Amino acid sequence: LSYVFFGFVGMKTAVGFALLVVIPFYAIFSFFKCQELEKIFFSFFAGITLFPSLVYLLGFVVPFKLAIALVFIFLLACAGGLHLYSKKKEQGN
Repeated sequence: LSYVFFGFVGMKTAVGFALLVVIPFYAIFSFFKCQELEKIFFSFFAGITLFPSLVYLLGFVVPFKLAIALVFIFLLACAGGLHLYSKKKEQGN
């Protein structure tokens, strides 16, 4: 839809938003017992609220572009940590 209205730039923006903001939260929410639509909905709204807030707060300490990368890496590390924790918990049972 963004490609129809804004062309290639709109498509790049939509894909970038999905990769940078929504995917880390989707990976985090995938470890909870939710339906697929709930995971998508929660990850979208968590992405538009938490990601910019964390980047803004970290932007006071480090440059803004670095803050974006650090928050992205932190969120992916949280998802990876949850993945390792769930695998370890499954092996323990």
